[in-house]
Amino acid sequence: MARQRNKKLTAAAVRIGSTMGKADRRARSIVNRVRSARKELRHDLLELSKTADRLSRDLKRANKQLRHALG
Repeated sequence: MARQRNKKLTAAAVRIGSTMGKADRRARSIVNRVRSARKELRHDLLELSKTADRLSRDLKRANKQLRHALG
């Protein structure tokens, strides 16, 4: 009877362990996808910032040229 109980406990432990392993694998996969998305968003934000700075400089230059032409 003790062996039967031991087999049931072992089987339950195996099911619990495999379920935990699957959950851990899925969590790691999600974390990796989030890291990748965050890295890509940082890159996009940097590019947008550079573009905004470039447009601001161009606008100031055009404004200066327009004032010179009119004045």
